[in-house]
Amino acid sequence: MFRQIELVDHILKEMEITGILPDIMIVGSWCLYFYQYHYKDSDLPPLRTTDIDIDVNSLRKAKIRFNIGGILEKYDFRMDFHGDGSTSFIHADLKIEFLVPEIGRPSHEPVKIHGFGITAQPLRWLDLLEKEVIIVDYKGMQVKVPHPARFAVHKLIISQRRSGRNPKIEKDIVQGLQVIRMLVELGWVEKITGIVNILSRKQKKLIKQALQGSNVEELTGLTIAELEKIFQCRISAQTLK
Repeated sequence: MFRQIELVDHILKEMEITGILPDIMIVGSWCLYFYQYHYKDSDLPPLRTTDIDIDVNSLRKAKIRFNIGGILEKYDFRMDFHGDGSTSFIHADLKIEFLVPEIGRPSHEPVKIHGFGITAQPLRWLDLLEKEVIIVDYKGMQVKVPHPARFAVHKLIISQRRSGRNPKIEKDIVQGLQVIRMLVELGWVEKITGIVNILSRKQKKLIKQALQGSNVEELTGLTIAELEKIFQCRISAQTLK
């Protein structure tokens, strides 16, 4: 039985062998693992998830075709069908979800990735991550992940799209702010601000809501004034927990 990270390593290697690794991007919480590896930053929050999200949007233009499920079955994954018709693959230690950007009007319709035997879930604003990526030289493989500044901003935005008392809200905010801390230490403050400046009014409002509902100073090591300058918004001290 492979450990979780070993399992991910084997899957990435299989994708490299088949030639599709350049056409997929790791998104979601597993990015933290690759950021830790790439930037040698041990202060990022530990990876505590069995779900790995993969953006397969580029596969729709790939010339190679093969059944992804056939590869995963070699490692004891089974296909699982969601109520919306999308598919994921389940293992005792890992769950793989496939995503594509949701463009235009909100839609819950799954997207078939023809030639690969998978159906992906559309996710709003995933295209924000696709606009700028980094390549991590990972154990001899070239693994694509979003630029950490875009990852952090995206996490803050989507945290406010979750409803009720969803525990993922706090998780998203913590991960986003911890990556912000790393970026500040790397001297990339202007990078964050530049991304924020081109966001829509709605996206900026969601970021402000996320910042107002968190212990942002403790998580980032920054003052409210510094955060306000980075994110170009007013954070009311009275609303912070």
